[in-house]
Amino acid sequence: MLSFFAEKIRSFLRLPREKPRSTPPLLDLPVEIISEIFPLLPLPSRVCLALSCKALYGLFSSSLQDERLGWPSLAACKTFNMTKLLLQLQDDCWLYCRACLKIQPRAMFWPRAALVPPGLRECIYTARVIDLCPCLSLTYFDRIRLERWLYTGLTDTLSPRIRKAFQLSVASVEPSLIHRCSWPDIPGVSVDLLITVMFNQNQQLEAQTMYDVRMSDYNPIPWCRVPHFLGEESYPHRLYLCPHVDLLPFICGTHFWPRTYCYTCETSASVASCGKRDWGNFYHVWTKGRSLN
Repeated sequence: MLSFFAEKIRSFLRLPREKPRSTPPLLDLPVEIISEIFPLLPLPSRVCLALSCKALYGLFSSSLQDERLGWPSLAACKTFNMTKLLLQLQDDCWLYCRACLKIQPRAMFWPRAALVPPGLRECIYTARVIDLCPCLSLTYFDRIRLERWLYTGLTDTLSPRIRKAFQLSVASVEPSLIHRCSWPDIPGVSVDLLITVMFNQNQQLEAQTMYDVRMSDYNPIPWCRVPHFLGEESYPHRLYLCPHVDLLPFICGTHFWPRTYCYTCETSASVASCGKRDWGNFYHVWTKGRSLN
């Protein structure tokens, strides 16, 4: 019986929004029944239900804090809960943009955009999200605000996520933004990253990254057999030098050393140094020329 009600709720959440009702029909059900049904719903449907009215928000707002709704670490994939949620939140006024990974006002799309399948639709900016590292992705507007930070030193337009991720450095002639993080989630591998964002000679935003890689018992996959991105389950084991070159196959495929150049995005990568210790191997990899525009 509960699964029947759960399917009814899912159907209700998929219905086109025509004329809003003063009282959602779900509120006609006893709170006890709704509370029993709620855990049976997929996470995106739970969030939609919590956002449908103040009464349900008061009951289920905690679902919005679920860590599985976090920003995807790699390019848009429908297996991510956040992407599924945004697709469900579309209506006559807001549409999902696969490039920005956000829902945008309809005015930010071309006139016939609603006829394009949601998985292919892009807003007028056609500017994709850039994954700097597993914990930091930049939207088009993030990059605009970082440029403003470097030009003016002002941070009032930055989101808390971006402001916390960077530190302003004025040690050199030109100001730069520094981001440090570690990535311990790959078995047998530990990676420390130092990312520097600055303007290049053409006054375009660019990222340079130093990777400090330590391997103990990592078994590399041959370069020719590196699997394609399969969704949420595979991304913890991928770390990209640029959108087209995976760090670990590059390190383990020594015939690409000491330097590789990505002809797609013009990022260059080189192994600055490497060696062996009692605990395993270490590598220092440096990338530069990665455009953020």
